[in-house]
Amino acid sequence: MQSIFSVQQLGVTPTHRSERQNSDDPAVDTILTDVSFTLEPGRMLGVVGPNGAGKSTLLKVLARLTQMNDGECHLLGRSFSEYSARAYAHHVAYLEQAPRVAWSLQVEHVVTLAFLNKSFTSEQEKTFSEEAMTRADVLHLRHRVVDTLSGGERMRVMLARLYASQSQVLLLDEPLASLDPAHQIRLMRSLREFVKEGGTVCIVLHDLNHAYSFCDDVLLLHEGRVVVHGAPAEVLSEARIHDVYAVDVTLHNPEGGQPWIQIS
Repeated sequence: MQSIFSVQQLGVTPTHRSERQNSDDPAVDTILTDVSFTLEPGRMLGVVGPNGAGKSTLLKVLARLTQMNDGECHLLGRSFSEYSARAYAHHVAYLEQAPRVAWSLQVEHVVTLAFLNKSFTSEQEKTFSEEAMTRADVLHLRHRVVDTLSGGERMRVMLARLYASQSQVLLLDEPLASLDPAHQIRLMRSLREFVKEGGTVCIVLHDLNHAYSFCDDVLLLHEGRVVVHGAPAEVLSEARIHDVYAVDVTLHNPEGGQPWIQIS
């Protein structure tokens, strides 16, 4: 089966001020060095690591928003450079950290922005937008003006726009940051359902328990390099978390229950 993403020896050295300001840590020049991994269809990949590890920069490369200096990146077996912007967006949708809406639009109008440069009928757009708002738990907000919403509500609206796009590969950069615990779980379950239906997800997470519980694979970055890429139980060991994050960790693995990570 063809990989969704194949990344080989990726290197990125941000040179612009805006790139430095939008990295995981604004005070740090984020550099990616010799990053290699694949993302297979129907999988959820969690990208984790300390601040400044290069997580956001990696997602921007996958979204074709940041240029790489070295290496090769392929989508469905074709080099990124072989795709037009429209063709790439047909496959891949991206949700940035703390997304902003520049206009005072109603929620349902924000969601329909997903259909720009698409070729859906009016009936399809109506169906897709309603399904997306339902999946993101914002259908009841459809007539609210988006800049009157809380940060968590706005994030869910932007997630609905991602779903409405009908892209089968979703890139999400810390979408849980402004959500309360209940909506964090709902969002992760929603993404799992998307994957179960055949979609593919690459998500930046800071909560290691969410990565352990919901992701099929985890990519651990540190100082711009891949520490390890594999199953959650392999990547998120007590020793490895201690080495990378410099914290004491206890991994609880109750019989018949969900493993969970305690950081002290």
